[in-house]
Amino acid sequence: MALLLEQQGHPIKATTPKEGAIQWTETLGIFKGTKNLDLAKAFIRYALSAEGQVRTAILPAYQANIPSRAGWVLMQKEHPDWSKRLRQNLKGPNILSQYHAGRISIRKLPVQQPIKTWDEAWTKFKNL
Repeated sequence: MALLLEQQGHPIKATTPKEGAIQWTETLGIFKGTKNLDLAKAFIRYALSAEGQVRTAILPAYQANIPSRAGWVLMQKEHPDWSKRLRQNLKGPNILSQYHAGRISIRKLPVQQPIKTWDEAWTKFKNL
């Protein structure tokens, strides 16, 4: 949300605190028995392409970093302002620098609570 507000000209800047942050990861999948297998595969191929990654990264309701170098190159070429905002600098410090420094960690599955507890909390949060 901070990146969208920044893009709209509001005086806000997204940052990772020195204490670190947690990242979540999203996935795409195809259900067994899907009726449109070829279409589903084509969509996933597109989503994994540099163009698909760039378009997904700058959606109005959700911004995200791109996982491939080809996506970073295309982002810098077509949307240099977004490339800077997402800290996807090909030369010098960038978002990956924060991973290497241990400031961003991938969220792991719950250790102390059953997954059902997390699912219930997430469902409750979404329905607020």
